[in-house]
Amino acid sequence: MNEENGTTLKQRINIKMTYYAIGAVTVLVFSALSAVWNLILDPEHFNFNTWISNSLILIGISIIMTLIGEGWGKERSMAAVNGLFQGAMFSFNQALQEIDPIKIYFSQFFVWFKDRETKNNRLQFLMKKMDGQEAKKIVDYIDKEDLAELVQHPIIKDVGGRKVKIKKISEEKAAYAYEALSGKYDVSASSYSYYLFANSSKAKVMSILDEGQEREKEIMKNKVFSRSYKIATFVIFSIVFSMLTVAENEGAGSSTMWMNILSRFGSALGGFISGWLTGVSTVKLMSTTLKSKTEVLTAFKQFYDRKVFVPKSYEEEAEEEIEEYEEEKRKAEEAVITPEVIQPKPAMVTMKGE
Repeated sequence: MNEENGTTLKQRINIKMTYYAIGAVTVLVFSALSAVWNLILDPEHFNFNTWISNSLILIGISIIMTLIGEGWGKERSMAAVNGLFQGAMFSFNQALQEIDPIKIYFSQFFVWFKDRETKNNRLQFLMKKMDGQEAKKIVDYIDKEDLAELVQHPIIKDVGGRKVKIKKISEEKAAYAYEALSGKYDVSASSYSYYLFANSSKAKVMSILDEGQEREKEIMKNKVFSRSYKIATFVIFSIVFSMLTVAENEGAGSSTMWMNILSRFGSALGGFISGWLTGVSTVKLMSTTLKSKTEVLTAFKQFYDRKVFVPKSYEEEAEEEIEEYEEEKRKAEEAVITPEVIQPKPAMVTMKGE
């Protein structure tokens, strides 16, 4: 873990230093040329048609080079033998191979683990205001509908034929319990199949089950923000260059030509570097996504081996469904009100002599 983080930090520093060095050289070259060519900013020289033309050319060059740089950076980073992505992919494939004999139970584990993580999130929130035992009782046995009654008096819950006693709580604690049970802290996870494939692409991260979705969102946001930021930057860049003019001298025409060459070359170089950085950043996020998937698969294997999670057979699940169905059917029948049948009174028989 430390070695991997060290490599990541080293790569990040090298990328930033390269970026800063290129930026510094670009500024120095531009400063030298602007002095030689006697460049000045002249807003009166701004020509809208010229600006539109230059802007479209610069933006077109920058977008094309951004996409090229992004693809280049992404492919190179993914292909690096000792890179983050290859290491993460190796660990994922190894974890997937280890769970292969029990993979049939992963869907059950996913539901069980999701419920477990949700309860843990709720418990962590409630323990800020409650005793640990009290918080656990509420998370395990109390529904939102019970809170109004629990504020008034302690209650007894029937859980599988077992009586669970829960103490009365204050209105303040009830408010926190309502927030915890309202779904705000529930785990929002992808489908269980998301964790069985390396390249599946299906706010707050509170569980490793949440991380898959969050990383996918980060990758998309990273691309959208990066590309939008670059386009906006190049528009401003084109406005500045459109207002640049060369003080009248014999070399004005050739200087303007060289400035156009310099601006377009700068756009191409800047677009490529920015795209490359985006590609590298995307691969890092993809590596993190693979790590979160590996952690879930590893947890599955560990919980199964330690018998913390005990899967059910198909017959057991079917039996539970039948029992639930029979219980619901019985309750429905009991809820039906049978109309009372009024029996006619027997006729009075008069005996002779009476």
